[in-house]
Amino acid sequence: MNWNQMLQTMSYHLRGAKKNKIHTTEGPDMGAAFRKSGWNAKKPRTEPAHNGPIIWDPKNTLPGSLRVKPKQKLSTKSKKSQSKVKKNGHRKIKSEEVFPFSQLPSNCKLKILSYLGESDRGAAGQVCREWNILIKSSGIWDTINFTTFPLCTNPGKTHECSHECYQKYMTRVKNYMTYLGYIQPAMKKLQFDFDIGDKEDGWLTCLERFLMNCQGDKLLYARMNWKETPVKPFCVDGFAWSSREYNEMVHRHRHRQRDFIQFLELFVNVAPNVKQLMVPFDWSFRSIYLLSKLHQLETLILERYFVFHTLNQNALDELLRVMPKVRKLVLEVWCPSGRGLELYRMSSNSIETLDISQSRGFYLKSVNLPNMVSFRATRHPWNGPLVSPEHINLPCLYKVLVQGAPKLRQFNDLILTEDWRQSSCPKLEELLKTVCSCRNHKQGWSM
Repeated sequence: MNWNQMLQTMSYHLRGAKKNKIHTTEGPDMGAAFRKSGWNAKKPRTEPAHNGPIIWDPKNTLPGSLRVKPKQKLSTKSKKSQSKVKKNGHRKIKSEEVFPFSQLPSNCKLKILSYLGESDRGAAGQVCREWNILIKSSGIWDTINFTTFPLCTNPGKTHECSHECYQKYMTRVKNYMTYLGYIQPAMKKLQFDFDIGDKEDGWLTCLERFLMNCQGDKLLYARMNWKETPVKPFCVDGFAWSSREYNEMVHRHRHRQRDFIQFLELFVNVAPNVKQLMVPFDWSFRSIYLLSKLHQLETLILERYFVFHTLNQNALDELLRVMPKVRKLVLEVWCPSGRGLELYRMSSNSIETLDISQSRGFYLKSVNLPNMVSFRATRHPWNGPLVSPEHINLPCLYKVLVQGAPKLRQFNDLILTEDWRQSSCPKLEELLKTVCSCRNHKQGWSM
C-alpha cells in the first residue's frame, strides 16, 4: 500500500472519530480541550458507524453494512460500483485496502501522527484508547505555533470581530496551553505573538507556566513577539490623544520592557540550546547579558521595540563580544537623531551574514568583519537631521566594505565579481546609488 492509500485510510478513521467521539478518562481529554476551543464541535452519533474492514458473510447472517458477496461471484463492473457505494456517509473500504496501522511499531505510529495538524490530532485522540495515548506522547509535539489560532472560528460575510471574539480566542489558546502543559512537549520550534505587558489578558503568566512545563532543552528555533497581540481588536471609543496619554504609553512601554527581561531570564534557563532566535529587543545591558547564556546561538534576529529608543555604541560592542558563535545577524533599529547624527562601527570574527536593511538612522563608519560573505542594506528617507546636506559627510559604504569585509561575495541581490575591491562595476554603482548615503551616491537632504 502506498502513502496515499494509507493517508486515505487514516482520514477515514478520523472522520469516524469526529462522529463517534470516543473518549478516555486518562488525563485531560484532547477532544474536550478542542471542543471547548470551538474546534470540531459536533453532536455524537447514537449508534457508532462501523469503522472496521468489510467481512465476507456468504450466509447473510450479518447486518447489511458488514456484508458483501463472495469475491468469485463479483464481476469487474460490480467491484467498481461497490467500491463507490457509501454507507452511513462513508465509502466502503475493501479488506485489502485497509492499512494495518495497529500492527505498526509504536515509533512508526508516532511518526505518522506527527504529520497531523493540531485539530486533526484532537480528532485522532478520539478514535480509540490507543490513539489517545499516542497523541499524548510528548515527542510528536515538536512544533508549537500559537500564531495559527484564528480570532473567529466561524466568521461570516457580515461578521465583525469584537471584544467577545477576542475573549473566546483567549479561552481557546489558554485551554491549548493547559493541555500542552500536561503532556510536556519536547518542542523544537516555538512561535507566539502575545503582549506580555497586558495584565488584563495575562499572557505573561500563561507563557511562563507553559515554558516551565515544557522540555525546553530540545528547543532550537524561537520566534517570540512579546510586544503586541496582533489579533486583538483595537477599540477607539472614547480615545483622545493628549500629553497624559503619551506619558501613559511611555510608561506601558517601560513596564513591558521590565516584563521582557523577567521572561527572557526564564527562557534562557529553560531553553539554553536555541540556535535561532527572533525577538524584539530593548538593548539593555541586562538583556544582552541574558543573551550571552545562549552559547549555541547561530542566527540572531533583533527587531525594534520602541521607536524613541537610542542605540548606544557600547551596547552594540557588548552584544557582538558576547555572541562569539553568531553567524547570521539581522538588526532592525530605529535611531532618532536627537543628539545629532551617530555613526556606528561593528567588529566580529564569526558573522557571515549581516542584514541592516530594516534599520533607520543606522549608519556604518567602519566594520571589521573578516568572514562576512553576505550583506544587505537599504536607505530609508524618513530619518535625517534638519541641516544642509553640505554639512553632512557620511562615509561611503563601498569604502567601508572594501576595508572591513574582504570575503564579501553578495551585496543585497548582487553577486560581486572577484575584483570588486579593486574597482566598482556599473551594476555595483547602481546599487550604491540606492543604498549609500554618502555625497557621491546620494542627492538631497533625506538620509
